[in-house]
Amino acid sequence: MKNNEFEASFYHFENANILRQKHIIRNIIATIEYFFYSIKSKNNKEIMGN
Repeated sequence: MKNNEFEASFYHFENANILRQKHIIRNIIATIEYFFYSIKSKNNKEIMGN
């Protein structure tokens, strides 16, 4: 992920999370990636899962 491409990253992580629901390991990986994205974007609402 390049610096400050958070909107595009959010779109891709959101899609990955939806598409990976049938695969638990992939879902866990996507969730962890999304968590780190939330930290990097300093989005406290997303970090807390709201």
